[in-house]
Amino acid sequence: MPILILATLLSAGFGLVMRAAQLRGCNIWAVGLVNYAVAALFHGVRALGEGGGPIGGPVVLYGLAIGVVYAIDYGLYAPLLRLRGVSITLAMARISIIVPLLASILLWREPLTAWGAAGALLATVALPLLVLKPRAAQALSRPALLYGAALFVGTGAERTLMKAFQTQPAAGRDALMLTILFSAACLVLLASWLRNGRRLSPKDVGWGVALGLTNALANLAFLGSLRLLPGVLVFPFMASISLVFAGLFARIAWSERISRRETVGMGLALVAVTLANLG
Repeated sequence: MPILILATLLSAGFGLVMRAAQLRGCNIWAVGLVNYAVAALFHGVRALGEGGGPIGGPVVLYGLAIGVVYAIDYGLYAPLLRLRGVSITLAMARISIIVPLLASILLWREPLTAWGAAGALLATVALPLLVLKPRAAQALSRPALLYGAALFVGTGAERTLMKAFQTQPAAGRDALMLTILFSAACLVLLASWLRNGRRLSPKDVGWGVALGLTNALANLAFLGSLRLLPGVLVFPFMASISLVFAGLFARIAWSERISRRETVGMGLALVAVTLANLG
């Protein structure tokens, strides 16, 4: 259980560090590029200690696939953080646990109770509330809706793929898989950075290193949690606790304003993942 708590806090920390860099005027694409380079280097060093042996196809395929999805999700996080702040962005990402949760039940036959089913339904209801504008005249922000829906799908996909990798015989090569993952994400972010000004300041590097170490450790703890605990416990727990932690931090540190509709949406999301956790 301690490793699950660590994975949860680090997962929330990723969004908080990214938001802090954004508020300090960093080039978010440069920060992302450095972030993935640092994470790839971190796990590359770990991979050297895994020993020799052939590089299996599943390790490469999962690493490449998840890495590309990670980079796409990063590109969705950046504008959504700017539009809606940390609390709402993280809430929209976290309720996507319904995707890997259902996969754990349908593909890997992990049981779901009535509580889990209620949580899945409630999470679906919560999603549109999280992207409603505070004023009735601007009831729906189309960009936020599109980014949020895409982030929901992307985050759900990456978590499901992580779970799928953990069921493979090659799961013991997690350091190598994560090295490939972050290297692939780094290449995708490199293209985005080249298209967005090519600016790289010492400030960008510093925040990128901080984000990369948080990212590397969060994924290491996440895979460790999936190795030791069932997905029907890991996904809801991480979603609910990281949501509360990041939301409280953002309100205290940055005084983020959240509308009544968004508050209801966050509340429903929290109840949803809590119900799923009971399942």
